[in-house]
Amino acid sequence: MPEKPLQLQVALDASQIKDLKPDSKIKVVTKDGNGALASQIVTLGGTGGKGAKPVATFPFAKPPGTVQVAVGPADATDEELFGLQTLTTAVSAHEWTQATVLRELAITPHYWAHWLLWCRTFTIHGRVVCANGQPVPGARVQAFDVDFWWWWSSLQQVGPTVTTDANGQFTITFRWCCGFLPWWWWSRRIWRLETVLAEAITPVLERDPQLRGLALPSPRPSLQSFNALLQAKTPGQPVPAATASPLARAEVLQPEILAGLQPQLAKRIAAPPAVERLRLWPWFPWQPWFDCSPDIIFRVTQDCNVPGTVIVNETVWNTRFDIPTNLNVTLTANDKACCRPIHPSDPHETCALVMDACGIPVNSIGDNPPAPPPQPYSALAGYAYPGSQDRPFGGAVRIDGLTGGVDYYLFQWSTDGGASWNDMPAAADGGFSRLAWTPPSQFDWIGFPFTTIDGRLVIETRQHYESTHPVPAWNVQRYWMTSDYFTLFYWLTENNFADGTYRLRAKGYTLSGSKLVNEVILPLCSTKNQNGIILTIDNRFVNPVCPSNTVHLCTTEPSTEIVAVHINGVEAKACAQIDATKGGPLVIDFVAYDPDRHLDAYSLIATYGNSLFVNLLTAPGAVLTPSPVPASAPPALQVGPAYAQAVAQGAVRPYWAGGAIRLTIPDLHKVFTEPCCYQLELRAYKRTIVSCNGGDPHQNLSELSFMVTV
Repeated sequence: MPEKPLQLQVALDASQIKDLKPDSKIKVVTKDGNGALASQIVTLGGTGGKGAKPVATFPFAKPPGTVQVAVGPADATDEELFGLQTLTTAVSAHEWTQATVLRELAITPHYWAHWLLWCRTFTIHGRVVCANGQPVPGARVQAFDVDFWWWWSSLQQVGPTVTTDANGQFTITFRWCCGFLPWWWWSRRIWRLETVLAEAITPVLERDPQLRGLALPSPRPSLQSFNALLQAKTPGQPVPAATASPLARAEVLQPEILAGLQPQLAKRIAAPPAVERLRLWPWFPWQPWFDCSPDIIFRVTQDCNVPGTVIVNETVWNTRFDIPTNLNVTLTANDKACCRPIHPSDPHETCALVMDACGIPVNSIGDNPPAPPPQPYSALAGYAYPGSQDRPFGGAVRIDGLTGGVDYYLFQWSTDGGASWNDMPAAADGGFSRLAWTPPSQFDWIGFPFTTIDGRLVIETRQHYESTHPVPAWNVQRYWMTSDYFTLFYWLTENNFADGTYRLRAKGYTLSGSKLVNEVILPLCSTKNQNGIILTIDNRFVNPVCPSNTVHLCTTEPSTEIVAVHINGVEAKACAQIDATKGGPLVIDFVAYDPDRHLDAYSLIATYGNSLFVNLLTAPGAVLTPSPVPASAPPALQVGPAYAQAVAQGAVRPYWAGGAIRLTIPDLHKVFTEPCCYQLELRAYKRTIVSCNGGDPHQNLSELSFMVTV
């Protein structure tokens, strides 16, 4: 053993590098026989060929065994340097017979040029917005480099997870290196089946007989099927079973094999047009370990309603290939996001502005502003989208708008056009909560219930709440979100108000101590007119005493009934077996009826076999006529089957009741195409917007099944 401490000196010769900057730095890393890493940053300095060669010195307390040495970019990590295809050397264990071991490494232009590109800093500036352009604050943004080959993908997060500010803005800065050894890069990736790629590729495989033997998509990457494909020599010959080749037996996929397979497979498999822009292997050469510019997608979550709600979730189809070192993006969140509204100025006068009901602007509701309501009201008063959809309201109707100059308010209602008014009953007053956000990520629901003050049932204005809760400061350290920001109250109509047309208005008060003073009927902002909104209500009654084993609801709003079915003149009752081999007509008498005359549409289909169905209303030769058969509803004056068709048939807006209808199909074999059990499904829908749900929730269903032999 030498008496002096052991040390390794690595001398660096940069004489081949032209125009070397004085502050040019590189990193030297050693790995001893036990895997311990040590590193030094070395300043090359001077101009190539001038000055002494800089030396990195590494002392060792005891013989370190074989020592690996790597030299490369100064901003690469110690571990990364041993994964890069860079300048390396080694000191074997037997060389430590002397105290100092010297290694001299010449830095060539080839390595120097690569080192300048292999590790770079990237910055992404972005903004998360809702579809209407409003910012999404308090959202956590993650950026991922995405790699994919065949139908597998792998994500690697780049940079930290960051939170959007009050304007939805974020910045992600990260360092990105490339030029890795294929096996090193591959060992640090986790692969998954990318279903959107599999959906694009599998149809190509199914169309080609030579490709049908390829393995189905699986989470674990494998080249076994490609090996089998390349052994299929005869055109049109099916792919043989996988053989016991080294490729098929490999436990760990070796990525360098892909480069050799790529040109062979690209000739054997036609590229699907859907994936051409993805530059997907094997149709595009793929060496991601040399990808010096990352390919980026984003994932964004927000905790406003449910913690961890995903509001942006990009896939490979959204990939931004080879991004620049400075990238600007705008990410549009889905409808689960909580947005910060671009707040309009609150009114400076004592007034109210009713803007919409259930998000439908007042100027899209019959007889409402901007035109003053006629006296008497028109037939379409209070209907949403008058002259086209003619939809009444029901359930909990959200009334949105703004108030100014008052601390508390209540709503009144009138059924005589405003000649007389009544305070809203307590059962019909629905409070709500507004969502507030405090940076960086705290969301709070703040309740605005109806409260009895000075003998009146009132609700607090947002402005009064802000003035009595100034900390944290509003619009500086705390912000309202879109959730119920404009809400004035929820009008709970079901079981509280009879069907009909109503006018609502707001009355305001100032709070003085525990008293409500300065009572005022709030005028429409910027006018002298009375404020308010006209709405038509249509709720329904469902009998709670109803059989539990039926799909049919015990309600007449709407009512459905399959009255009779005749197959070539023979009545087909429930569970009957009908011989229809001789063909003939199919006649179905049914009821689709709304006594309130707000029917929207009905459908009639026959389901059979394994998830199959036929639309009876569009069957060849199908004819709809009023039914002559006695039923639970009168014969339909207009047979529809949709409201717009009924209007064209003579229904007078906004009314269409439907009724008893007959469907005649001249050739039943156009419907009953095979011997099977057939089930008729009759559905009817009303036009009512129920609790701000515009999807026709007031509906009903009747079914009838029987066996048909054809």
